[in-house]
Amino acid sequence: EQKSGRETHCFSSLTLGLKGRGQTELSINSSESNYRMRDFQQFLKTAYNLKKTTAIKPAAARQKPRLLIISRMHSRTFTNVGQIAKLCRDELGYEVTVAEPYEDTSRYARVVNSCDVMVGVHGAGLTNMVFLPEKAVVIQVVPVGLDRDSAALFGEPAGGLGVSYLEYKIGKEESSLIDKFPADDDVFEKPWVVEKRGVKVFRSIYFDGQNVTLDLARFRPTLLKALELLRQ
Repeated sequence: EQKSGRETHCFSSLTLGLKGRGQTELSINSSESNYRMRDFQQFLKTAYNLKKTTAIKPAAARQKPRLLIISRMHSRTFTNVGQIAKLCRDELGYEVTVAEPYEDTSRYARVVNSCDVMVGVHGAGLTNMVFLPEKAVVIQVVPVGLDRDSAALFGEPAGGLGVSYLEYKIGKEESSLIDKFPADDDVFEKPWVVEKRGVKVFRSIYFDGQNVTLDLARFRPTLLKALELLRQ
C-alpha cells in the first residue's frame, strides 16, 4: 500500500534473526550482541513452557533416566530401533521414548525436555537439543561419509547449551551402503573423492541413500558413558 508517498510491503510472515560471521552452528555473534545461546535457549523454554531444568542423576533419583531416540522415516533411519530401545530399557535401565519430530514443535519440545539423554542420527533433528534440560546428554550417531563436519555442527554447540556431547561413528558394516558398494569402494575409504563428483551425487549416497543398523555391542559403551556423565 502507499502511505504519504512511502511504500509499505506487507508479508504473511517474517523471520528475524541475529547475523553471524564465522560463527559455529547454533551460536550468536557475541561481538554484536550481549546475548548468548543460553539466553535464547531460555527464551525458547519459557515460550514453550518447558518445566524440566536439570537432567536427573541416576544414582540419586528414584525414577529412571529418560532416553529419547529420534526416529527418521525417509533416510538415515535406525533399521533396528526396536533392538536399540530394548537394550536401553532392559539392560541399561533407561526409560525409552522413540519419536520422530512432530509438526507441532511445542509438543515435541515437551518430549525432548522431559528426557535426560537424546540419541539421533546426524541431521537437523538433533537441533532439538536446545530443548534438553541442563546437564543432559546428546549422542550423535554419525553415518559413513558424514564425519567431517559432525562435531562442528552439533558437538561444539552442545557446550554452549549446557549439555554434554557424545559421538558414535558407525562402521561400514552398520551402514546400508555395504549392500550397495564393495567394502573397499571409495564410498567407504575416500568420501572426499565421491564429493568431487558433485553435491547431488554425494547427497544421494550419504544423506538420502543410507540407513543405519547399530551394532549393539559396539554402541553399548556409548550409552554407558552417557549414564556416567549424568552421574557427574
